[in-house]
Amino acid sequence: MSTEKLTEDDIGKEVVNANGATVGVVVSVEDGVAHVDVDPDITDAVKAKIGLNDVSEETFPLHPGDVSASTDDELRVTDVAGVDER
Repeated sequence: MSTEKLTEDDIGKEVVNANGATVGVVVSVEDGVAHVDVDPDITDAVKAKIGLNDVSEETFPLHPGDVSASTDDELRVTDVAGVDER
């Protein structure tokens, strides 16, 4: 599990579960907690990258300890409530 703080640099990254399936995209980060849209479309991804998305009822929180690995394009997670096993 990562102990690095999640930052605005993580906005727009895909969230990938243990099975390798994309389960959402980071749409905002507040106080080190990422908010993940679980049903994004291409418009949501673009809006997130340019800062036009925000937290809604369709997002779930992702804490730094939930992230097992981070790359330039994705956050890998395991066993997180809200992340389904697609």
